[in-house]
Amino acid sequence: MELVFINKILTVVANGFGILLAGLIYFANRRSKVNLFFSISIILIVFWLNFGYLAFSPIQGAYALLWLKLNFATVSLFFIPFYFFALYFPKKIQSYPIFNKLVLLVFIILGYLSAFTDFFIKDIWLKDGEIKVLFGEGIFLFYGTISLFTFLVIYILVRKYFFLSKKERLKIQYFLVGAGIFALAQLIFCVFLPFFGSFKYLQTFGTSSAIVAGGLIGYAILKKKLFEVKVILTELYVFFISILLLLDFAFTQQSSLRLLKGIVIITFLLFGYLLIKSTLGEIREKERFRKLNQKLEEKVKERTKQLEEAKTVLEIKVRARTRQLEEEKLLLEKKVKERTKELQKRIDQLEKFYRITVGRELKMRELKKKIEELEKKLKSKED
Repeated sequence: MELVFINKILTVVANGFGILLAGLIYFANRRSKVNLFFSISIILIVFWLNFGYLAFSPIQGAYALLWLKLNFATVSLFFIPFYFFALYFPKKIQSYPIFNKLVLLVFIILGYLSAFTDFFIKDIWLKDGEIKVLFGEGIFLFYGTISLFTFLVIYILVRKYFFLSKKERLKIQYFLVGAGIFALAQLIFCVFLPFFGSFKYLQTFGTSSAIVAGGLIGYAILKKKLFEVKVILTELYVFFISILLLLDFAFTQQSSLRLLKGIVIITFLLFGYLLIKSTLGEIREKERFRKLNQKLEEKVKERTKQLEEAKTVLEIKVRARTRQLEEEKLLLEKKVKERTKELQKRIDQLEKFYRITVGRELKMRELKKKIEELEKKLKSKED
């Protein structure tokens, strides 16, 4: 009876939180496709949760089968905005127009088969206080298609991951953590339990986990500055363990055990608080060092830029001076060549003058000799 009451409380809380989350995300930016597809997904999860609650409520009787079929149909329709959300979150990188139409067609067909045929769900009844479900021959096709598209969404996000900035990668991490929590809860409460026994109102726990996962993803959408996933995981760990301890405390009848378990809960909450505080302190310290490192990198980049500018100016000056020296060298070589040519011309003239002078001297000597010989001849004749 306590579990039925907890199931009702959980359903009411999940409904309120889901509607609040969908409205908050949508009105935060009504033009954003990410916000739109996320909000539609959360609303469908709320319907999914309510149809599941009604289906496994003993008071529904003949309407239980209708609610269960609508539950499966809502699951099918949920994957349409969920898929498009993954395409646009945190930003769109690549488009698949033909495949997008195929996704729409597949899940519309699944929704139709779920709601209007016995292909997936044939019957549901109450037996010995336990709710039994008779699945149709296509149930493995249903779960197989859902699993395939779940892995497809994860593949799309992981493929995007390597092309995104650090902040956008952190948003992907939030999505994967939330999707992991949801998928694990679904496998436990909505897939395995139906095959191995009664539901006993536990399906609501699986579906409600989607609201928790949506809260993580919604936080990633809205917040400009994100804590690390490590903090979220620590908080979730403390939260879930606390819930389990409180449930165990509520179902304990013996006063001595209740006192002991109460002490255990208080002790755990204290250590959980210290653990979260320590994790937050570590993250803040890491953030402080990151900012210091960022400032240092900016200063290094600025100084490097100044040095590069100085280097560029120096290279320009060196190139200009080198060009000037080369021009002066060419001018000097030209002047040397011209001067050498002039000197060679002077040398040639001097050599020519020298040859002329020397030749005249030799002729004068020959003439002197001839004159002397003639004078000797004249004297000899006179004698």
